Amino acid sequence: MIYTIKVQDLKKYLIFIAGGGIGALVNWFLSFALTSLLTMYYLFSFLIAQTVNIFVNFTWHRCVTFRDRGQSSSQFTRFFIMSICTVSLSIVLVFVIKEFVIDHIFELIVFGYKINYLLAIVSVTFLVSVINFVVCKTWIFRYNPLDH
Repeated sequence: MIYTIKVQDLKKYLIFIAGGGIGALVNWFLSFALTSLLTMYYLFSFLIAQTVNIFVNFTWHRCVTFRDRGQSSSQFTRFFIMSICTVSLSIVLVFVIKEFVIDHIFELIVFGYKINYLLAIVSVTFLVSVINFVVCKTWIFRYNPLDH
């Protein structure tokens, strides 16, 4: 199946990105705080931040982006399954990008904190957002008259 972009989908994607942006800011802040301030291993802090982000994003996308009033427990189950897949993909991509790409090019230090890990996390966030939108629109929050 080929997915074509409609104006309506583009508008919904921008709303999706706004909510995802809130979740991303929460994710990035927690990742930074746990890694740089509390000296936790960056992938572990990223996993904790991703877990919090799942709840932030589900709430936003259900209530604002898709305005869906279907069965929230089944939607959350599907959202959680998608999130496990994309979090797993994100962790692998963050590790590969940080360890094998960014660390070999430069070391980013801001206010005395080495934040190459954060640059990798931010990069992966944008890539995974497109996957999340398509899955949310077609599988999680699709309109089903039987749910209403």
